[in-house]
Amino acid sequence: DVCAIGHIADHWAQGLRIYHDAVIVGDVDELVITDPAVGTLPEVLQQTGKADVITPIGLELIHRPSEETEALGSQILATRRHVRLSALYSKPCIVKGPTRLSRGGHYATSRKLEMPVGLYLLHLKHADRELYTGTMDRRNSVADGSSGVASPKDAMIGRHWFSKTRNDQRWFDTVDAAPVTDGVPFDDLRTAMQNAWRPRPKTEFWEIPGDITAGPLRLHRLPDRFKNAA
Repeated sequence: DVCAIGHIADHWAQGLRIYHDAVIVGDVDELVITDPAVGTLPEVLQQTGKADVITPIGLELIHRPSEETEALGSQILATRRHVRLSALYSKPCIVKGPTRLSRGGHYATSRKLEMPVGLYLLHLKHADRELYTGTMDRRNSVADGSSGVASPKDAMIGRHWFSKTRNDQRWFDTVDAAPVTDGVPFDDLRTAMQNAWRPRPKTEFWEIPGDITAGPLRLHRLPDRFKNAA
């Protein structure tokens, strides 16, 4: 069976692994899903053998209001279907053996990148434009009112927490103008990530270089078969 937990100490994940076949470590806005054409999550994980940690391909779910007019519901992919590939969110987040994860879970001590076909991590930060705006307003209120720092660069939290570094309209315009490709043609990317898996400088961790998915924003529209996947 599979157990899911938030980002807490590694020894908790290793302790839970005694009682479960796999432990998914993630944030509240991250979901691990599978392509229904490939199989269920347990079926995909059973094919990974003795790998210590499994890495899904990261997909940021991005709302395009001109095409997606319905409110976000409990079946997220029934009303939101546009994604951006993300190396940062291709996180080694499914723990099956002895390994350590970095703060935020973006890197692992495993020397092998195990990335099964049809396994994805959905990042939901941009899944609804109105919800995103409201969340950022609340973060700005906290950071601008009580952080006590003269400049965002002096804070440990991200620069996007500060209203002075925020430009929603520029982001929305970029999303609305982005080219869209139908389908999930990610086999070449998966191979590129596996070949690029490397030690992270001055740490014990390994990483996928972020520039693999860098460049102008391009979106992919998930096929209809995904509508019940999350």
